[in-house]
Amino acid sequence: MITRSLSQSMRTMLCCFRGHHREHYVINSDLLGVQESLIVNSSKDSRIYIWDRANGALLDILDELESGCVNSISVNPAGPNMFVSTGDDKTTRVWIVQQS
Repeated sequence: MITRSLSQSMRTMLCCFRGHHREHYVINSDLLGVQESLIVNSSKDSRIYIWDRANGALLDILDELESGCVNSISVNPAGPNMFVSTGDDKTTRVWIVQQS
């Protein structure tokens, strides 16, 4: 599966993010981190994927659930390195991403 970053004003692809398996699609995406330098995706494969927005590198895969979907993610506007996720297990998790 490929996630693409598009420019709305120019309607051109800015970057391509590869890492999801074909049968496990992206459910939700958001920008994360200082200056929104990361892209975070929730996925049908029970995982959360984090990419570098500038170069498309897959930085981390967070295993959230043993099975089921990660249904939603939301970044904390007051703390750009913090986000919450919810999944099929009916649990809300708080994550803090350390940026170097």
